[in-house]
Amino acid sequence: MKKSERMAEEASQQLESIVQMNEHIIRNMRTGIIVLRNSGRILMANNSSCELLGCSQIDPNTELAEISPELYQRFQDWIDNGIQNHQTIQQSQGLPDIQPGFSRVDSPNMEDYEQSGRTLIFLDDATQLAQRFQQVKLASLGRLTASIAHEIRNPLAAINHAGQLLQETSVEESDRKLTGIINTQVLRLNGIVENVLQLSRQQRGTPETIELLPWLQAFREEFVSTQKLHAYQIDIKIHPKDLRILFDPGQLHQVMWNLCSNAINHSGMDAGNIMITIQGSTDDDYGQPYIDIIDNGSGIDDKTRSQIFEPFFTTSSSGTGLGLYITKEVIESNRAKIRYIAPPAGGTCFRISFQLAH
Repeated sequence: MKKSERMAEEASQQLESIVQMNEHIIRNMRTGIIVLRNSGRILMANNSSCELLGCSQIDPNTELAEISPELYQRFQDWIDNGIQNHQTIQQSQGLPDIQPGFSRVDSPNMEDYEQSGRTLIFLDDATQLAQRFQQVKLASLGRLTASIAHEIRNPLAAINHAGQLLQETSVEESDRKLTGIINTQVLRLNGIVENVLQLSRQQRGTPETIELLPWLQAFREEFVSTQKLHAYQIDIKIHPKDLRILFDPGQLHQVMWNLCSNAINHSGMDAGNIMITIQGSTDDDYGQPYIDIIDNGSGIDDKTRSQIFEPFFTTSSSGTGLGLYITKEVIESNRAKIRYIAPPAGGTCFRISFQLAH
């Protein structure tokens, strides 16, 4: 009896150790895990699920519908028809889009399964999944561009050189116009090659703590001197003044330069009439820092808005259609987000939501 008791005690200790280890693994998984009754009452949720759903913690016996009505509706649809819907759930501003998966814990044949049965919900950050998929595409694109860039650039250089020689020796005005078209299109093709090469070489950012106001003031000084603008044409409003973000400084410079350049190139106005406002604050609901880049241009029509971040989409005859796409990729590589907002007074507004630097 003593031997059996000792063996039972050892088995109990081993079982307790395994249970503790399993709980530790589940709570620290990158994938969000939620166990709930089929009635919608949560039994357990790990740390990742709390972060993905924007909760400091999820207490047992909390109703899923109270935390995420969209996820609860997707769960109910799965209970009703048993079909997995892996479409991304878009959450409110400041929270990542999530991709849910569902799995039964108990057999559907059990008594009172609809209420007492348990379901396991897996939550993944849809942005990270998209980034992984994008990295695969970029790796393939990088191999392709590396192999053909040299072959494309040499003929382009030869065509450009020949066009310049023709332009210098041409007497007829019509010939000069034709050679001008040749040189312009060669430069455009070379720009496309450069952008694709930049896209294939894009590295993940190394976020650092940046104090926004002095950083933006230094950026304004550099930008206006390069673009031959006046300092008053870029108005900076940051509240609070010591607002800090997490972002790679070099990549933030690339993003801001591209967005401000777009405001100039697509404004349809003289340079002296262009006004750009950069205003930043924190989101009231989530305390997440953001900046808005607003211009006084003609704005973007409804049909174009849905395509502005797609690669090779452009409304300009001289554009490559990769500027905003690269900007979006750079921003998301720093775990931030960009979206277009239509200002009530007209113009264009892009909002970048950052990670909070503690």
